[in-house]
Amino acid sequence: MTKNQIEKFLKENEFDIQSANAALTLCFLVFNAYKNSRKVTGVNFSPIFSCNSYIRKQDNSFYQITPKDSMVNMADKLYADYLRDKKSLDAVIKKHLQLTEEIKEIWQEYEKNKNQSINQRLLEFFNKFIKTSEEWWYYGVMMEDKGEIIVRKIIPEFAERHKLDIGKASEIFNVLSHPREKSIFNAERKDFLDICLIILADKRLLKFLSQNNHAGLLKNSKLKPKINHYIHGYFWIKTDYSHAEIITPELILNSIKKEI
Repeated sequence: MTKNQIEKFLKENEFDIQSANAALTLCFLVFNAYKNSRKVTGVNFSPIFSCNSYIRKQDNSFYQITPKDSMVNMADKLYADYLRDKKSLDAVIKKHLQLTEEIKEIWQEYEKNKNQSINQRLLEFFNKFIKTSEEWWYYGVMMEDKGEIIVRKIIPEFAERHKLDIGKASEIFNVLSHPREKSIFNAERKDFLDICLIILADKRLLKFLSQNNHAGLLKNSKLKPKINHYIHGYFWIKTDYSHAEIITPELILNSIKKEI
């Protein structure tokens, strides 16, 4: 598209705009995959626009600007395919999981040989990793609708089928479709608060916390295993699309002190 075509397109269409702390390298991989996602979805998701924010110094916000029509078309196609063939969604999920395993295997192979890697081998690893990751991201575009099709199409159909008003249909549908499992973020919050409760129940531990005596806290036989369990389960909790922050016992204890 030329500059004039882009300007005209931006003025004449409605967009979904999202932002996140992100690095250009990763975003390029994602957007390039989205641009070519029709290879697996059959729907053209282009054009997607992106930009960095320069409003504040050291602001690393990266903006994704997507035409709403693209998301609507994607969601409608996914839903129509499912109505025609209930196994179509299972096939999509299966392929995505298969690609996830392939990425793990590529990384494990790299970890096994990284000490003896030469430049050529590193290049081969990088190309293979990027190619598989890009294919993995093809499937990410399917989730960009963020469930709006439920409100826009599925609930109205549900209401009409069962002779209900939209409000009642929404209430019933939310109950019927609510997952039995806790979300990962709810599980993380519960585990974090469990550690807080151990400290709150022990005056000695509270004193250690107020004094920033992390060594004293980590000697506690109840507290240390809980913190280790938390780190093992949620090592990724402060990682975003730009950088990774290592979760340490000290970081958790500082967060607990603020919480309490």
